[in-house]
Amino acid sequence: MLKLFIRNILLLGLAVGGLLPLGRAADTAEADRIFHKLEERRKEAKTTVDWRQLATRCAEFCARFPTHENYLRVLRVEHGALCQVLSSNPPPDDPIHARLAAVEPELLKWYEGQPEQQLALRVLHLELAPPPAALSTAEGRAKRLRNAQQLATEFPRRIEPYAMLLQLAEESPPEWRDKIAQRLAGSASTPEMIKRKAQDLLANPEEVRRRQFAAQLAGTRRLLAEQPKDPRGYQALLTMAQMADPAEGLALARELAALKSPPPGLHEQAVALIRQFEKIGKPLKLKCWVATGETFDMEKLRGKVVVIDFWAVWCKPCIAEMPSLAELYGRKKDQGMEVLGYSLDNNAAAPKEFISLNKLPWPVSCDGNGFSYGFAAECGVTAIPTLWLIDKQGVLRDVNGRIRLEEKVERLLAE
Repeated sequence: MLKLFIRNILLLGLAVGGLLPLGRAADTAEADRIFHKLEERRKEAKTTVDWRQLATRCAEFCARFPTHENYLRVLRVEHGALCQVLSSNPPPDDPIHARLAAVEPELLKWYEGQPEQQLALRVLHLELAPPPAALSTAEGRAKRLRNAQQLATEFPRRIEPYAMLLQLAEESPPEWRDKIAQRLAGSASTPEMIKRKAQDLLANPEEVRRRQFAAQLAGTRRLLAEQPKDPRGYQALLTMAQMADPAEGLALARELAALKSPPPGLHEQAVALIRQFEKIGKPLKLKCWVATGETFDMEKLRGKVVVIDFWAVWCKPCIAEMPSLAELYGRKKDQGMEVLGYSLDNNAAAPKEFISLNKLPWPVSCDGNGFSYGFAAECGVTAIPTLWLIDKQGVLRDVNGRIRLEEKVERLLAE
């Protein structure tokens, strides 16, 4: 919720900034015509595809008409469209990252002498740019912490850098969470609202998470009440079910599965999620061949905490998050953590080649069944990357291990 609030405020600030006159002479009537069409597309854009197409058209406009009076406004619209695409977590090699890297320095140059606009741009980039696994490693968290602290030093009277630090605390493992929250709570320069939230986070972090989830759920339900035919509200509810604690997630999934006229595909996704949640708290029996030709048997790993990584070679987010998992595995293996990769590729050759080239340090099952057959299909796994956590007794404890993975692994290791 905090991250969404920050992003919406910053995007609004940049959009309002776009109303300032620039004083450049129009190049041609054609440029004016294209500009008005871009304005129309901006108002109609809803999906990631829409925003990506709008960003492309804006880039073409800026290349053709660099002296047009609305050049900066179009550049701002392009930046906003790029950020919307970036919020969907495109893979690291997506061209959108290179274009954003080219647009932002030019905007910062235009904003010279306007510190608030520069702050908005830099905070927005830091909020959206890191890949999903950026906070999964100590290095990623340290980099984000340095960036936020630098902004707090440059803009000590603005709330945004401190809100970023609070968000980092909320999303980090306990050791990092407490360290950052203590700094915020004890600093005289921290805004009072952020200081109170940091103190609250230190006192009862689980209660803070529950309240945030409840607030987000209430907001999603309001959206559905206002726009009952908008599929985005139901998809948001499904995403929340996936992120929720098992009991609440199961209740939400059942609610979605019972809808009389659900958006296409939603019923099937909800039913699959129910199958996952219903396995939590039960022993997980899994015996399979792995790429080395050996047999993986969950029964033989009693006393270990096992992470099952459902992935595929074609899944770019899966590949992007593997270094973070490998880094955690390297630190926790001697304490009793194990990993099983479970490939959902439709053939066995591709993952075997990937394993050989990248020297994955854990066993990988690659039966070539994809999502349609086998263990993953039986368990209701319909989306990747997905991480499951199995405790020392061989019981499935979590089907959403991507969120706060290190914290969850440490908790299970301590049992």
